[in-house]
Amino acid sequence: KYDGAQLWRIAYTEQEYKNAVAEIQKQFKLSMWNLQMTSQNDSYVDIFVKRDAVKGAKDFLLKVRVPFSVVIEDIQDAINSENPPLDEEDLWQNRNGEFATAGTT
Repeated sequence: KYDGAQLWRIAYTEQEYKNAVAEIQKQFKLSMWNLQMTSQNDSYVDIFVKRDAVKGAKDFLLKVRVPFSVVIEDIQDAINSENPPLDEEDLWQNRNGEFATAGTT
């Protein structure tokens, strides 16, 4: 489960920003999900931040003045919203969306 984990978008336009991203990845064992290098003035990286690293990583970025935003506040909530639990009727349907009957495959 990913309760409390977040997705952050961090500015990646300056070398000091790139250094800060490398540091939080190393220090907090965070993983990069996406790197968008559209132009020198509009580059960013999306980082997956585990729940137990949110406060420390946020404090670090604020301290070194690296712009970032929270894209997904809670990863598990987003997963649950995109993939709601199946109700009983859905569980009885086969992969083609047709109802399976006893004795058929």
